[in-house]
Formats: sequence, structure tokens, C-alpha cells
Amino acid sequence: MNMTDDEFAVVFIDSFEYLEYYKKRKILFELYASPKDIFKDNRPIRQYFSSIGKENEGEKIISVIKDQRMICDFVRRSVEGADGVIIFGSEDYPEELNQVPVPPLALYYKGNKDLLYGEKFAIVGSRRTLRSYEIKTEEIAQTLAESGVTIVSGIAEGGDAAALKGASRYKKAISVFAGGLDCVYPSINARLIENMSENCLILSEKPCKTPPRKFYFPVRNRIIAGLGKGVLAVSGNAKSGVRYTLDYALGCGKDVCCFPYGLGEIGGLCKEYVKKGAFMVESAEEIAEIMGYKLIDHKKASLDDAEKIVYELVRKGAVDSDEIAEECDLSVSEIISALTKLEMKRLIVKEVDASYHAIK
Repeated sequence: MNMTDDEFAVVFIDSFEYLEYYKKRKILFELYASPKDIFKDNRPIRQYFSSIGKENEGEKIISVIKDQRMICDFVRRSVEGADGVIIFGSEDYPEELNQVPVPPLALYYKGNKDLLYGEKFAIVGSRRTLRSYEIKTEEIAQTLAESGVTIVSGIAEGGDAAALKGASRYKKAISVFAGGLDCVYPSINARLIENMSENCLILSEKPCKTPPRKFYFPVRNRIIAGLGKGVLAVSGNAKSGVRYTLDYALGCGKDVCCFPYGLGEIGGLCKEYVKKGAFMVESAEEIAEIMGYKLIDHKKASLDDAEKIVYELVRKGAVDSDEIAEECDLSVSEIISALTKLEMKRLIVKEVDASYHAIK
């Protein structure tokens, strides 16, 4: 990977995992005119750590700076597996992240970094998302992505994975990791992330090889909330990490949307925020109206005659090929073919009992 001298310096200091954020920022952006100058003069580092009574900590950093081989080893491990790094204060740094608490000093990425600079919307949910809500999440993410909106989420099973699957069909998905880019957690989503790293974007503020520790997840959520123009919560109980994302979004003055839930369902957090004033939504159209997005729909216009007939019958309540055959003159093979195409276009869904229903 080719890096500028400033990028190299930021990645080097960022690799000191034990070093607190405010110290890293002090060294890189306050003690020196430019981050790369840390390799030219050790005195500012020594003076700073002496002033806060941490002389040994400062000398430890300086000892590494004096060893060129060790510097290169630190940086190599940090970026191994990444396509690039974006540093705080650079022209490429997403403007939205300047508004979040403790803006990341470095963003390690793999995939299409241009997705950072267009319209973005966050969708998050818990691992225990109801299957019907996963289907709806995937459909909303796909519809928004089809219309040019990039979907930002985490990587968890359930709501996050559903959002990424829907958006990645149009190469409009960003997954933000809590650990390094090479630490896919949970591993069940490894195939999804592998595909995204080629066609979409995976992102982390942690150097590669950093395991996703438990306390990294709520901190990571400020990036998800910061990148999105708004955020949709699709599920979550009172203790869910989704709360952090919603609070970060509200703290940045962004709109929060939530799916509706009835009594006893896994959505107490959504109900709580709706009561606080969040928008209750059930469709991409409602989100678009709130956020000012203009949706496009190429799918319905591209349906052939058989697909149009079958789609309308499913929308009216027909649940299988037999019921559809009773209402039209299409052959069974034509009906099955149309049902398959409509499923691929995400206009209908086939349930576990083999029945169909429309999702648009």
C-alpha cells in the first residue's frame, strides 16, 4: 500500500494500542506542524510526557521511533489486508465524522471508498431480529440502495446483516467493524463481508489484527451514526447496543426512525424511542419522505406480461401457484417462472411454508 508521510506517521502512532486517544491526537496534531514531523524531532514528545508525569511512556514511544525496522513493522501489521487508510484532517476524511465525539484518527478501509462521499443512511438492529423484520429490512435497504443511497451498518447477525445483504445487491453498503478489517465477527457473515470487500466497503478505526473487544462495539457505533444522514432501528431490547447508535445520532441532530412493535415482541428499544419522538416507519417510501430522498423503481417497469399478472395476483392475496392458476390463463410453468423472477427482484418473498406474499 502506498501512503503519504503523514499517513505513515498517523498509522504508526495509532498502532500503540495502550496509548489513549487524546494523547495520540496531541502528538500527531498539536505538538507538530505536521504528523510526519514526529520522526524528525523527539523533543516535543519528551516534553509533553514529562509535563503530564508520564516520562516512561514518552521514552517508550521515542525508543520505537529510533528503530526504523520496528517502525516499519508496526505500520505493516496495522495496514496488512487494507486497501488504504484515511487520516483525520485529510481531504478524503468524511466531513460527517468531524461532528462525532472523538473523531477517528485513522479509517482503515477495504473496497470502494467513494461510497463514503455520497448520500448515506444507517440501518441497525439486534442479533435477535424477527425473521419478518429481517425481510422488511432487506427490502428497505435494497430499495434505498437502488435509488443511490448507501446503507451503513455494523456486521452482526439479524438486522445488520439483512441491511447489508439488501444494499450490497446495488453495491451500496458500508459495514463498520469494531475490530480490525481482518477480524470478521461473527464469522457466520464472512462470506457476506468477502463479497462486500470487492463490491462495497468495509471500514474500521482499528488497525488490522485488532480483535473486536466487547467495549469497542458501542464506541464503533458513533461512526455508524455519524456517517448516516439518519438512522433506522429495526430491532433491539432495552440493553441492546443499538441504543448507542440512536443516542449518537440524536446527539448529532440527526433523524431517528424505528420499526413498530406490538406488546411482547423483541422491540422494546424501538417503542421507547418512538415514545421519545422518533419516526415510526414501515417502508422505504416513508423513510424517503422524512429524509428527502427521491426513490426510483425500475423493477415494476421492467416486468414482462406474465410477471405483471402474477405480481398483481400475489398482491391481492394469492399465496401459491394453484391459486394464481385459478385466476389467470398462464400455464403452471409460466407461473413458476414468473414467481422465481419476482423473488429475485425482491418484489415477493417465499415463506418457509412455501406460500408467497408481496413485499412492495
